[in-house]
Amino acid sequence: MALLVVRQIVLMLIILIIGCITYKTKLISLDGGRQLSNLLLYVVNPLMVFMAFLQDYDSELLKNFILTFIIGALAMGVLIPISFLLVPKKHLNACIERYAIVYNNVGFFGIPVVNAVLGSKGVLYLSAFIAAFNIYNWSHGVTTFRSGEEKISAKTVLKNMLNPTIIAAFLGFIFFFLRLRLPELPESALQLVADTNTPLAMIIAGIALSQNKIADVLRNKRLPIIIFISMFVTPALVIIPIRFLPIDVDVKAVLTIALACPAATTINSFALTFNKDSGYAAQIYSVSTIFAALTIPLFMLLYR
Repeated sequence: MALLVVRQIVLMLIILIIGCITYKTKLISLDGGRQLSNLLLYVVNPLMVFMAFLQDYDSELLKNFILTFIIGALAMGVLIPISFLLVPKKHLNACIERYAIVYNNVGFFGIPVVNAVLGSKGVLYLSAFIAAFNIYNWSHGVTTFRSGEEKISAKTVLKNMLNPTIIAAFLGFIFFFLRLRLPELPESALQLVADTNTPLAMIIAGIALSQNKIADVLRNKRLPIIIFISMFVTPALVIIPIRFLPIDVDVKAVLTIALACPAATTINSFALTFNKDSGYAAQIYSVSTIFAALTIPLFMLLYR
């Protein structure tokens, strides 16, 4: 399994480099990158999650789906107080660093890896983790970036949680539970669109990476510390105990990949929205994306 992950990571990095080249050669502009990101976020990613549910109903799949949600929610719940302990409020960009510790790129980065290793069954389980991610992200995550401002209302949290991926997972769950299927032709067409998830996600990541100057990254002395904490220390604190749980090995693998993913893409958008240091947020996102090529295979060695 670890070798499959390494192979997939290498493939993704090659596509990521292609994304860098397209931006550097001005084949794709920054605005073009944003449009591709919207296409991925609002169309391709939700379709991939939805298509993962179009399989024969199995009580074992349902049990593992629920288990993934519960354990994923508990793991993120553990990471929140740990982020407060490891990153004191006195740090200038404490909100950004705490967010990077708790929230991972389970959508853009996690789905392609899980799909390559475990197929649609793994994506189905991962969609449960994504549901837990969104509950935390649009409540605690937003509050973290507000840094002392007024609390957001429950109505706002619920509104933000109604994003395309969650809606796709909900519809997919209905199809799965009621044993529904689409006609062959529309289902094949949607699957073709869903299959573009990996190349699109990595091209977008390459565009994001290209916007950071290497000199700026090297000058940031705080960056290596937070990368080490968020990519090695805190994932180990939750992944290693999961390894010994008496649950399906595929559930363990999905949780491991999800928790070892790089910083979530929303770290950039939240930093911009709440007037935080968006340059630092982009550096964490970019460097953690590179390090994921090491950390995900490393943690997957637990399942050799």
